[in-house]
Amino acid sequence: MEKKKKEKRKEIERIKKSELHPKDPFNNEIKKLKQTIEDIDKLTHHFDDKEEFYIQKLAEGVATIAAGVWKELPDGSISPCIVRLSDFKTNEYANLLGGWIYEGDEANPMMGFRGCSRYVDDDFKDAFILELRAIKRAREWGLTNIIPMLPFTRSPQEAKQIISIMKSEGLVRGENGLKIFCMAEIPSNIICADLFCEYFDGFSIGSNDLTQLTYGVGRDNEKLIPLADEFGYNANSEALKRSISQLITTAHKFGKKVGICGQAPSDYPDFLRFLVQKGIDSISLNFDTYAKGRINTWRTEIIENQIEEEKKDDAYGFLAECDAFIEQIRVPRGRIHNIVRKKRKAAPPKLIESADRFDEIFKDIQDISYDFVAKINNDAVEFESLYQEYEKKLQEFKEVIPSLRRNVRKFGIF
Repeated sequence: MEKKKKEKRKEIERIKKSELHPKDPFNNEIKKLKQTIEDIDKLTHHFDDKEEFYIQKLAEGVATIAAGVWKELPDGSISPCIVRLSDFKTNEYANLLGGWIYEGDEANPMMGFRGCSRYVDDDFKDAFILELRAIKRAREWGLTNIIPMLPFTRSPQEAKQIISIMKSEGLVRGENGLKIFCMAEIPSNIICADLFCEYFDGFSIGSNDLTQLTYGVGRDNEKLIPLADEFGYNANSEALKRSISQLITTAHKFGKKVGICGQAPSDYPDFLRFLVQKGIDSISLNFDTYAKGRINTWRTEIIENQIEEEKKDDAYGFLAECDAFIEQIRVPRGRIHNIVRKKRKAAPPKLIESADRFDEIFKDIQDISYDFVAKINNDAVEFESLYQEYEKKLQEFKEVIPSLRRNVRKFGIF
């Protein structure tokens, strides 16, 4: 027993004489830091200069997109590539490699340390400068269609400071065609739009954040989500429409362009109609809604510009009827095709005949809705007779569907 006590005392003395803190061998943060450094070295193993890795990779990514959209437009200009600079929130940065070292906890990251507030802060400014150098490098490669866009710019004073930082890094607004845009996603961007116009060449409305900050609604709040549509605190609301209308009017007064990004134009056809009526310059769409959104924008621009106000509701109503009819037959049409494909040569002739007829109707309705708008675009067409002609065609197709349903019901469809 005495021997064990002596050995224990010797061990304690050895630890006391050691330069190691007694927690060091067991500290998980030290182990995590070591692993983080190893992961960074593995990711950047071809680069001794880690900052150069960041700049080069970001420049290559931005340049790839800018080259992909590069084309000459009818007015002789080059199609722009608007690049929103980083706008991760604290919790999102914390999830990046090494982020846990620098990021703390925030009760409300949505309204916290994000956007341009990071760019002007001494703790983050150096990281922002790396981003600027990447943009500058991509433009120096000849991709002068790149337009940097600043996110979450809270005040004109903040905008002024950012423009100064960009200038110090060789990104001078107006030089070599450089334009700088700003996200309009905070109510202050709308209220002080005339002041922001001093620093920016255009705006892109962030309808999601603007809705949340206008109504004080969190997008992830499960209790508020179902109430938003019921009580009208969503993007397709009077408050948002008034804000957007004010921004477009002010920006156009100062010769600035206004676009919009977000789901609202795809989700709400009447909201898209509102944007076209107000003369918005561009609409950004997600990939999954691009085709539908582009068609709806084309339709809306023609209807708003080509026919009298009192007839517009009939035009929109007819197109909505066509779209609803297409959706109505989309699923059964797909089911029929699946059965025919599985049975192949053994598929009953009646089923094959029904499948072909569904295809014909599906295509014909698409053609009708397209031709209807295309003819409206012809100044020589009289709308009332055109509307009656196409409404009659649509009703004829609707009358065919019940008999088709009866024909395929025996195969377990419908």
